[in-house]
Amino acid sequence: MIDLPPTYPLATQADEPALADLVDFVGEGLPSYLWARMARPGEYPRDVGIRHTSREEGAFLYRNAIVGDDGDGAITALTGYSLSEQSEPIGPDMPVMFVPVQELENLAPGNWHINVLATYPERRNRGHGARLTRFAEQLARAPGCRGPGIILPWCQSRRAPVLRESRLSSVHHLSNGEGRLEKSMAEQVAAREDE
Repeated sequence: MIDLPPTYPLATQADEPALADLVDFVGEGLPSYLWARMARPGEYPRDVGIRHTSREEGAFLYRNAIVGDDGDGAITALTGYSLSEQSEPIGPDMPVMFVPVQELENLAPGNWHINVLATYPERRNRGHGARLTRFAEQLARAPGCRGPGIILPWCQSRRAPVLRESRLSSVHHLSNGEGRLEKSMAEQVAAREDE
């Protein structure tokens, strides 16, 4: 692990609600869509997101997060992990909404993958993304890691000037192969489920 300043600590369980909010903001509502489908009786989508951050395994975990905390709780977060050197097979049992992301992860084996880089909307444009990206660059210097990378929908490129200024070794976009995303991921998922 790297040395972190007090205002950017490792996340704790107390940060789980903020992490669920932040992943939903950056995911433009797709996480809520998925969480609603996974909800238990009487459970709200956000509850599912909070529950998922406390699991022992998975990508979106509080254990994989660094948060920016201004004294009133988490306002920004970076979650990430090292991708395997081996590509993960994409079998027929993989949920259709995860196939494009897995395909792109398979293009970046050994990278330290930025899973979430998000800030509450009212706290943006204050340098949090740049600071968190620098932490990702430091984490990616671990032995056996090829560097940091991120996967983002092409439509989020406008939000990513901080990424263009970073030293990310790979920035992959979910696109239609022509440099743009014709449908949102939620629309693609809904269309495939109707087939």
